[in-house]
Amino acid sequence: MSSGDPQRDALVESAIAGDRGAVRELLMEYSPRLRRHLSQIFPTALRGQIDVDDVLQQTYVKAFEQVRQLRSATSSAFGSWLRTIAERQLWDLLKAARAAKRGGGRRVVPLGFASGSVEMLAAALADDAPSPSSLAVHDENVDQMQIALAELKPEYRTVLALRYLHGLSVAETAKRLELTAGAVKMRSARALAAMRELLGSSTSFFSYSC
Repeated sequence: MSSGDPQRDALVESAIAGDRGAVRELLMEYSPRLRRHLSQIFPTALRGQIDVDDVLQQTYVKAFEQVRQLRSATSSAFGSWLRTIAERQLWDLLKAARAAKRGGGRRVVPLGFASGSVEMLAAALADDAPSPSSLAVHDENVDQMQIALAELKPEYRTVLALRYLHGLSVAETAKRLELTAGAVKMRSARALAAMRELLGSSTSFFSYSC
């Protein structure tokens, strides 16, 4: 994506003005290069505790929250801004992991997609899939799910992360969130409905495997 592209600059301007669809489109365009950048600088100290997807997830959340603070409505400014957020999130997770290792901080709780969790969430979103293993989620569309998850309300994002990314049961999730089992089920259903609405026609990337 080159700087000085009028179409891209207009998209950034729309994002700054509050168009969340424009934010989604920009994040989808930038996510491959952002993933490559993070993979190159990812510290070995974090491997096994979190991964690049966790950093990306936090970056997407911050992008939705802070995009209106961006001063320059150009695609190059947006790219630099997004990269800075990602690096900051990586550094924060590294500090949290070190503190947890010393026993002086909270354990790092990843929000990204662990192995197998993509299929679990996709099956819940498709809701007519017999099982997670019967779904094939194309690699290029994982970012769509992460970006949609980042756009949800915090309480919706948290319940889906616990239930489907971490694989907690309803009872375990209820205990963690200090809710009743019924409240967890209701919140999960509303969160899934909200995520389906954000994904819209892109849910066609859910396909059943033989």
